[in-house]
Amino acid sequence: MRKSILSFLIIFGIAVFIGSSGQLRAQSLPAPPLSLTIEFLYGNYFDYGTPIQTKVTLTNTSSGPTYIKDGFSSINLFLYVRLIDPAGRVLVPQITMPVEAPDAAPLPFVLDPNNRPVQAAVCEPLGPAQKVEQTDDITKYFQMKLPGHYSARAELSAMTFIKNIGIPDPACDVNNYDGLGVVKSETKYIYAQGSTELDIIPEYWFIEWKDGKYLIDDIAVTIWAEEGKTIDDYRREHILLNNLEAKKVLKMYSLLRKQDYLLAFFDKRKAINSLGPVEKGHWYRVVISGTMKTNQFFGGGQQVKIVSFGDLLP
Repeated sequence: MRKSILSFLIIFGIAVFIGSSGQLRAQSLPAPPLSLTIEFLYGNYFDYGTPIQTKVTLTNTSSGPTYIKDGFSSINLFLYVRLIDPAGRVLVPQITMPVEAPDAAPLPFVLDPNNRPVQAAVCEPLGPAQKVEQTDDITKYFQMKLPGHYSARAELSAMTFIKNIGIPDPACDVNNYDGLGVVKSETKYIYAQGSTELDIIPEYWFIEWKDGKYLIDDIAVTIWAEEGKTIDDYRREHILLNNLEAKKVLKMYSLLRKQDYLLAFFDKRKAINSLGPVEKGHWYRVVISGTMKTNQFFGGGQQVKIVSFGDLLP
């Protein structure tokens, strides 16, 4: 009985050691010799709703060829961009083309120079300092619904291989890799400037609203049609203040300006809480957004100041 237990422990220990050594090898490997960059080609300020030409570049940073999975250099790098909108939400790339996911066939075995079978995968080389550059309008991939500040970073998981001499091209030994990890670009920032004329009433918000202390329930927002459009071109449903949906939206007429406008109402307590933590005396940007009947986004922003009831006392 003791011998059986001892044998089991020895076998179990060997299995754990082998598994742990594989994990330790993966943990001790350097990052892949690759770099990613993301660049906005025409500056960092754009009119809301206009195309934003962006370039994403993958570069082999080593002094020699680097072997990667076949087809790696032709993947769509824009699908690996992490974009955060002004509301702090991570946006998901929109894929308009169908993506096929067939069952992967087992990896084949080939003979290495010592006539030992090794499991192989089709790979391709990236030459020294070779670049893969892709340029496109980033708004094709992300629904940038809000005006304001966006942050963007490209992130890509990669494994690079050591090319075994004697293994026929284009195969690489899957167990002979020299780089493993996530390649990340620097974070870049852009600002989408809202073009919709609006007015948030009032522009001074009382911090006591957070506790439900107010006489009038709502904040009012007037929204004016952009040039070349009428107010009937705008959807009244789902007009947002930050991420807060309007309680009601009315079509109004201005005798002074002799034109229609929309008047949207938002709950005060929910509106001030949509700003997150706030401090008295500070200004905060409020974003108003929605969609046209053509499904085009519209939006604009305005600063509001946080004050207190006590500020009104002499």
